[in-house]
Amino acid sequence: MNILITGGNGFLGKNIAKLLLKKNHKVIILDNKIDQNFKYKKLLQIKDSINNINKLKKKITKIDAVLHFAALADLNQAINKPLETVETNILGTVNVLEFCKKNKIEKFLFASTVYTNGIHGGFYRCSKKACEDYIIEYSKKYKINYQILKFGSLYGPGSDDKNGLYKIIDYALKKGIVKYEGDRNSIREYIHVNDASHAVYQLLSNNKFYGKKINITGNQSIKIVDLLETIKELLGIKKPIKFSKSKSEGHYVRLPHNYIRDISLKFLINPYIDFSEGLNQLTEYVSQKCNETVSK
Repeated sequence: MNILITGGNGFLGKNIAKLLLKKNHKVIILDNKIDQNFKYKKLLQIKDSINNINKLKKKITKIDAVLHFAALADLNQAINKPLETVETNILGTVNVLEFCKKNKIEKFLFASTVYTNGIHGGFYRCSKKACEDYIIEYSKKYKINYQILKFGSLYGPGSDDKNGLYKIIDYALKKGIVKYEGDRNSIREYIHVNDASHAVYQLLSNNKFYGKKINITGNQSIKIVDLLETIKELLGIKKPIKFSKSKSEGHYVRLPHNYIRDISLKFLINPYIDFSEGLNQLTEYVSQKCNETVSK
């Protein structure tokens, strides 16, 4: 297949792109940045905004599927940038849907979030929920074959300091203390980026999931306190864990879907990367990035 990935140089988008390329698909990435080190024979990178996506027809051949992963995805940024969040997430998504309509794209997969199941998440949740509603209405009117993928807390190699788990480990390595901004009673379902990518790959060709909302989260709930103790032990840190009040608004504590019920299927990933193994991978990756920074 010829597959267009918007935001394909982001954390999840790039991981999915690599998997698709290994499976011998042709991948076109539309992103506001180009990765000069990301080179494959069947890869085309285009630097542009999703709001200009309808100009792409002159640059690319037939597309079989669109994976729409471009977004203003940082919840904390979205809280302070409501207008930019609307322009990027909502208007950008409508432009991508128009592209799919005009070019008769067979498959459209949208990266949403578990935050749309509830009341938390601020403007980020609002924008993603609006996108879901637009997708459903476009499908009714224009017969767009869609999947809405609601991702949980992603982690793994390739992430950066915008990622929650990366930030915890990075701070611990640099400061010698495990610090957490937020409620000590928090619970998360972390999912390794490789597992999330394989889930997307499997769903792409699975017709029974089209027209559905699908939760892609970890297979087990992790208590933040237990996670922080594990990181302490892994890094050999003796100092007590430091908790502080979150500077951000809108993060959920135990459940992302309090008070609001939204019908979403849970996609079970099997086999999957054990969290302990994934945490070791991420620790090695962050440690390497720290060493690279020091050597510069």
